[in-house]
Amino acid sequence: MVADISQGTPKPIKDEAFKLLGDLGNPIHAIPYYALFPADGSPPVIIGDAQLGQATLIKRLESAIGGLRPGVDAAASRY
Repeated sequence: MVADISQGTPKPIKDEAFKLLGDLGNPIHAIPYYALFPADGSPPVIIGDAQLGQATLIKRLESAIGGLRPGVDAAASRY
């Protein structure tokens, strides 16, 4: 978790969290706010806000990666 703005968090950490939230397109610093940071260094994919249920999350994840990839499906189906 990067955006820790809970009570008792030191000001420099809160400031860093608020800056990140603003950089991600969340100017009102609403929490929770979900973003994926791809391993390949491409820009973060914004997933959404607090109203994020399981079905919506799965749909947004699939959309973010362009659907499920070969090999990933097969590995996931074993569990």
